[in-house]
Amino acid sequence: MRGRSFSDTLLLIDEAQNFTPYELKTILARMGTGCKVIVMGDPYQLDNPLCSVEVNGLTHAIHHFLGKPYMGLVTLGKNHRSQVSDDTTDWKVFSS
Repeated sequence: MRGRSFSDTLLLIDEAQNFTPYELKTILARMGTGCKVIVMGDPYQLDNPLCSVEVNGLTHAIHHFLGKPYMGLVTLGKNHRSQVSDDTTDWKVFSS
């Protein structure tokens, strides 16, 4: 990524909660004119032991860009999988 710039590009970043803040910043800093970036993720579905609910690329991007005129935030509040899936939302699997 170093030295590269994107212009007139649609970039979709999924599972952004598994990026460290530095990794996501590195990608977003490459966006040039005419770009649109869609960052998706769920901070409660972490697979990266280097990240936490509070410290991950998605959470940092939201806090940094929230309120900027070019930023929008959509929060999906309903789980369409199952009650079991719903009940695992607050299940902590990483030790601290």
